[in-house]
Amino acid sequence: MKLNEEQKELYSLLVPRFGVLLSQEQVSKTLNISKVTLGRMRKQSIGISYIKNTSKGKNGEGSKILYPLQNVVRYLTENNVITY
Repeated sequence: MKLNEEQKELYSLLVPRFGVLLSQEQVSKTLNISKVTLGRMRKQSIGISYIKNTSKGKNGEGSKILYPLQNVVRYLTENNVITY
């Protein structure tokens, strides 16, 4: 799915700060939610689409969850509740 003009502008503003992939920590701070809530959203298959990198790191750490900035931008712009 392509980004609309508003999303493209937001994406271009955020890329220099975050890069194209965000960690769980970065997303939880951006959305002002805990990492636990973010994990719960993943388990319930709601929220932002993510990438699960299953390769082992240098320290033998397990899989790492990454969020493409494009998906974060979509989530921020498409999940607004309009109040009157």
